[in-house]
Amino acid sequence: MRPGDEAALFQPLLRRGERVLWTGRPRPGVRLAPIDRILVPFSGAWALVLALAYVSAARQGTLSMTWFVPLAAVAAYLVMGRFMLGAYLRGRARYAITNRRVIAVGGLFGHTATSRDIDSIDAVAIEPHPDGAATLWLRSPVLQDRWAAAAFPGLATGRGALVAVDGARAAFDLLSERLRQRR
Repeated sequence: MRPGDEAALFQPLLRRGERVLWTGRPRPGVRLAPIDRILVPFSGAWALVLALAYVSAARQGTLSMTWFVPLAAVAAYLVMGRFMLGAYLRGRARYAITNRRVIAVGGLFGHTATSRDIDSIDAVAIEPHPDGAATLWLRSPVLQDRWAAAAFPGLATGRGALVAVDGARAAFDLLSERLRQRR
């Protein structure tokens, strides 16, 4: 993505003398993460057990909505809600690299902006995805960030990652060069 395409979104966030060098956004749609190899079968099993318990309780006349509704809500989130939430959050996220900072804008309600000064970044790593997108990890890839990104895609943007970005190689090269110049 070229700096002029979405740079207008970031203009109100820029400091004096700061200019946008790169903008990007996460690839839209549903994404499967490595943790889904565990979570998809687990969530399917959870929903199946819940459905069997519901049928059994309904046949015996002992159905209590007190326990069924919360468990059904958890099952619905595990089976499909987390994918829909991730797609929604990625659809709202936008990233920019300026001559001074990395900025992420997005959020569930409204637009929340977070930024990190480039001078505070120790290292940058790129994690390619099979679909051609890549996640950019700022500093060292931290285990908690990886789990947060896998379980709740899009939520890791404020914690040091630009998640599932098309054109991440250009951003990686830009930040890597900046880090080399600083040393």
